[in-house]
Amino acid sequence: MIAQFKKYRLFWGTLLLLILILSQIAQAVENCDYAKDLLFQAYHLHQEEDARSQQKLLFYQSLQLCPNQPKVHNTLAAVFKQQEKYSEAISHYKQSLKLLPDLGETWYGLGDAYYQQKRFPLSVEAYSYSCQLNPNAKAQIKKMFRNKRLATTDKNKMIDQESLMVLYDMKRRDALNQRLLNCGITTKVPSKHIFLNLSFDSRMIILPAEIMHQLDDIAVALQNSQFSQVIVHGHTDARGFAKLTVAESKQRNLQLSQKRAAAIVKALEQRGIAKKYLKAYGHGSNQPIISGKSPEALAKNRRIEIEVKPVVPPQF
Repeated sequence: MIAQFKKYRLFWGTLLLLILILSQIAQAVENCDYAKDLLFQAYHLHQEEDARSQQKLLFYQSLQLCPNQPKVHNTLAAVFKQQEKYSEAISHYKQSLKLLPDLGETWYGLGDAYYQQKRFPLSVEAYSYSCQLNPNAKAQIKKMFRNKRLATTDKNKMIDQESLMVLYDMKRRDALNQRLLNCGITTKVPSKHIFLNLSFDSRMIILPAEIMHQLDDIAVALQNSQFSQVIVHGHTDARGFAKLTVAESKQRNLQLSQKRAAAIVKALEQRGIAKKYLKAYGHGSNQPIISGKSPEALAKNRRIEIEVKPVVPPQF
């Protein structure tokens, strides 16, 4: 009798637990459906000042109701992107991808948010996950390559550590290049980056204070990457020196570019990059990237380039 009672109690206990679980699942589904409704309500609110607080309330209500649904995060990210709140959008796109890594529309939205922030290496990387199915993603990638967005950081701009990791981390870059090839894009992510922002005062080799933060970011990115060598290339413009012949001016520019490259190498060494990996080369004015003697041409030809060589696997 006691055994039979225990048997019935186990049966009814299991049944009640199952009903409770199914009820919770149904409630969760209902909550997420309602969360999506709240998001769309927020999305369609007008942008008047008095509507913004209501939007914010709807956003957070939806997250409380359904925190682990990738499409809810994706929709919320799209709302933030429309409001030009790109950091918030990126955060929710990443949460969406953490829950559902293959959501193509999320990768495209993430690529667009990075593009708006002018973080072009990260933008290309995100677009590459959706470019096989999304022609707009492929077009954006081609546009960035065409405009050399991945190859150059302009004067008075910065490239952040996370963007540099796309360029410097060999495994990450190789995986990106393979995805691009799968999309029919044969252009590869360059291993050499042009830093027009690492500029020196005229005829000087002392590092200006304003470039130190960029050097900090470069060093941190390198410390988190694998490479066989880091080569710093120094370049000058073709302006001559007073009272010197053309040949003497070319030689002086060659020496100046070498000293500037060496100054960058020393700064990277001071920031934790081992000396054995670092090389400095000066090219003077022998490798201009733009012809002419306009101020724009001269400024672009005065540059530092940093090239990261991959680790070569041993041959057996």
